[in-house]
Amino acid sequence: MHHQHGKQQVLVGETLYLRALRLEDAACSAAWRPSGFPMAQSRVTEWLEKEIPKDWERAITRLVACLRTTDEVVGYVEFGMLEDWPSVPVRAWSAPVLREAGEAIRIEAMELVVRYLVREQGVMSVTLMLGGEEMASLDAAKALGMHEAYRIREGLRTPNGGRQDWVTLQQFGPYWLERLGDPGPGIAQAGEPQREPRSATPAVWPASDLPMPKNALIAGPRIALRPFEKADAEAIAPTFLAEPESYGHIRLPFSPLLLSQYWHDLSEHTPSNEVEFAVVLRETGEVIGDVGLYFIDWDNRTAESGSWIYRPQHRGGGLGTEAKQLLFEWAFNHLDIHVIWSWVLMQNVRSAAALRKHGYRDAGRMDWVGIGPDGMRSFGIFDLTAEEWRAARR
Repeated sequence: MHHQHGKQQVLVGETLYLRALRLEDAACSAAWRPSGFPMAQSRVTEWLEKEIPKDWERAITRLVACLRTTDEVVGYVEFGMLEDWPSVPVRAWSAPVLREAGEAIRIEAMELVVRYLVREQGVMSVTLMLGGEEMASLDAAKALGMHEAYRIREGLRTPNGGRQDWVTLQQFGPYWLERLGDPGPGIAQAGEPQREPRSATPAVWPASDLPMPKNALIAGPRIALRPFEKADAEAIAPTFLAEPESYGHIRLPFSPLLLSQYWHDLSEHTPSNEVEFAVVLRETGEVIGDVGLYFIDWDNRTAESGSWIYRPQHRGGGLGTEAKQLLFEWAFNHLDIHVIWSWVLMQNVRSAAALRKHGYRDAGRMDWVGIGPDGMRSFGIFDLTAEEWRAARR
């Protein structure tokens, strides 16, 4: 018997229906909240009241998965448009207490949402993140027409304390395939690990007589990394307008107020899901760039890495390499990150070569991530594990 109780069903499957989050769902947040960190019911209620009304502006849709027979909440699905991103990422979650039985919940919820987005909403593409050991889920996704775009090695933890690959699949909307053509499979771009990177982090940094910048956290012979300060914004904002690289940071009129507020907000929560450092010359104290970790997943110990040397005169002389090596040391030794990943536009061959030089492996490709003068753009994905970094350092 199907108990609906006027719950505003969105999508209905064989055993599940999906509906929007409601305030009373705070009482069963363990079944739908996709986090390894527990939260008190009162705090979940506060979060629902504060964040759900903002979802419309952020183009995020959050649905709970309920059993058709009992209305019990057993899972969660989230999807939404990211800023300047033509693809819709989908994430499915099942109640942890279901253990292995939860995969069937995730599969049915995923199938309902992917079909809805591709067939009814006519989106350009859909992406889905799965564990490499979720074989039934992978088979079900491929049966829907999805293909593996990229695979981050050991990017997810397993319930038994092991690790598995983080696999992202992609499906293109048939309307758009007909007009834009099939860009082909992404995972075909994957490569072997870089056994001997040309720019491995030194096991022991050379001694330096150069002064240590104030508030430095970690330093090499010529470079130190420190937190950003409010005063840095006035000097750095103009560099966004002077950027000559067409595939790097595009020219934008950034306000110093925006930058200083961004750096301030990074420290609002500890731990934060972003860590960004100012790259400072030890000789002069000048800030010449930034390096950072983004989208940090403290459950799975993964993070995206990023770097930017602001002015052309500081590029090509190894300063960026030294800054990246210091970032690796901080990520793997201080924060205990297990694997880091990065991406570059496929046209940006110089940045891709720099990643390989540092030890990153080609992990795949994501297509239709944006539109440029040359048409639809794709980006290459790269990964580097802590063990590979330590082996190269030895």
